[in-house]
Amino acid sequence: MKYAGISNRHHLQKTNNILLIRLFSVCCFAGFLYFGQFLPSEVWYTSGFFGALTGLYAIPFLWKRNLRSIKGLKIFIIATVWVGMAVVVPLQYHHMGFGERTLYQMAEIFLFVVMLMLPFEIRDLKYDEPELATIPQVLGVKKTKWLGTFLAVVLAVIILSQQYVYENYLPVNLTVVAVALLFVWLSSKNQGNYYASFWVEGIPIAWLIAYLYT
Repeated sequence: MKYAGISNRHHLQKTNNILLIRLFSVCCFAGFLYFGQFLPSEVWYTSGFFGALTGLYAIPFLWKRNLRSIKGLKIFIIATVWVGMAVVVPLQYHHMGFGERTLYQMAEIFLFVVMLMLPFEIRDLKYDEPELATIPQVLGVKKTKWLGTFLAVVLAVIILSQQYVYENYLPVNLTVVAVALLFVWLSSKNQGNYYASFWVEGIPIAWLIAYLYT
């Protein structure tokens, strides 16, 4: 779904494997349907909601417009879906209630994803339609990077306030935030082909690996 609405973009025209990516996505969806039969019904409902939100991000439904094309909404939809699938769905699966810690976790994921999206937004600045009103279009590149700094500071404060929860993971979490901020400041409109789509997008994977070996 990620590539469905942007496969005609300039930075993807050099990619010869879009069909393979789509095929892989279909296989993932088939796997979801298979393993989904073992999930509680409430997880299905919530996953279905965020799945529909993801679909409507790329598929036109309102006057031939999708959610991505609605002014100023793009980056926040992505962050919301991340929050839903990374926090809400696991809590439902384990039948855990929503408390103060949950709100902190939701805020962390939301802020982190928004910050991590900024290099993508800067990269797409010369391709995005003006009516999208993306953050770099509204603020400019420099102020967008300062916004990323502000988000990183808020995120670090939240992490430090929850240090009794993270214990040994505190250094890892703060390091990941610092690395993400570094990539925000090093990003530009003319960044390399793999800067955002590989290095920036790989930060959450590196975060997971660091967790597994901490």
